[in-house]
Amino acid sequence: MAVLILGASGLAGACIRRRLSSAGETVYGACRHPGGDGGLRRLDVEEGGLERILEEIRPHTVISCLRGDFARQMEVHRIAAEDLSRRGGRMVYLSTANVFDGETDRSHYETDAPWAESGYGRFKIACERMLQEKLGENLAILRPPEIWGRNAPRLADLRAANREGRPVRVYSGIRLNFTTDEQIAEWTAYILEEGLHGIFHVGTRDECAHGAFRIRLAERAGLRNIRWEEDSSVGCQSVLPGRREIPEALQATVDMVLRQVAG
Repeated sequence: MAVLILGASGLAGACIRRRLSSAGETVYGACRHPGGDGGLRRLDVEEGGLERILEEIRPHTVISCLRGDFARQMEVHRIAAEDLSRRGGRMVYLSTANVFDGETDRSHYETDAPWAESGYGRFKIACERMLQEKLGENLAILRPPEIWGRNAPRLADLRAANREGRPVRVYSGIRLNFTTDEQIAEWTAYILEEGLHGIFHVGTRDECAHGAFRIRLAERAGLRNIRWEEDSSVGCQSVLPGRREIPEALQATVDMVLRQVAG
């Protein structure tokens, strides 16, 4: 049966597509700029068009890594959820650690009630709830913290700052955990294979300060010309994994993320 990835050209979406394709799944993708890739369909949340893609592909599983206008995203997800509900399909939805950005004095697990102050965090909470109402146990929500990878925009920005000798602001008092595009892809594949549902915090089991992580990463990657500007703001933005269904082999630590991203 077919899998459709929304936002398939982004960091996480592209990695999920590669992982599922390598496992023999029939995988399609939708994104704003598909280029010449025959497996990708054009989808711009500003313009719509998801109904046509769903009718063409008739996916049993939709994986959403979408970005864009919040109201348009909500409508796209509503259309996808209603289509899946009619046909007994399921969805994996990439949410965010920002659903907890209204309570930054502690780490959070899957059983904690979200509370956001930012518009982004509030939108993600609203979308999570809408999807839960429409799909029930046919929905898995992944809440990643900062996403890294060898092709991550964050890493490209550090490399550019190193070339240009420009400053990079870091937060020495803000703790968080981290994930990679590959960990997200592996968890997604496992969740689909095992038929799991509910909320999953996909990230490292341990935490590191925002600034310390970047400085360690730069050292491992040989980026020695960056000028660090430290901000002493304090807080915590960690979404720690607590679901026992995820095996040890798929868990990660900060050191593992550093090795995977910077070698």
